Amino acid sequence: MLCNGTDILTRKNITTAGIVDIDATVDAVIAERDALQARFNSHAATRKTLVSPTWPEISHPKEIAATVPRTEKIIEQTGDAFPLARGLNVLAQAWTQIEKQRLARPFLIEPTGPNPRPLPIVLR
Repeated sequence: MLCNGTDILTRKNITTAGIVDIDATVDAVIAERDALQARFNSHAATRKTLVSPTWPEISHPKEIAATVPRTEKIIEQTGDAFPLARGLNVLAQAWTQIEKQRLARPFLIEPTGPNPRPLPIVLR
């Protein structure tokens, strides 16, 4: 198993339930944000005083990972796992903001329900 081109998981004998498809996960977050905006637009067409959601910027975890400073020792110990984890954390924080916007508007709660949803991670 690889982590962004490194074999750190294999070297450390770490097993997982699957491989996170980072690109597809980012696409899933963007698709849901866009679907929520479309639902808002549809509902807003029948109202005059709705406040438009302020969606967070969606940063790709690989772009965030590229900015994480690392020493040779950290690279040896964690490969790209640590920087990618930072990037996934930023994506998860953006998802939390999307969910807050969704739950703040009763007409966006259904069909998925009144509870915050987890980050839509896509496995391959």
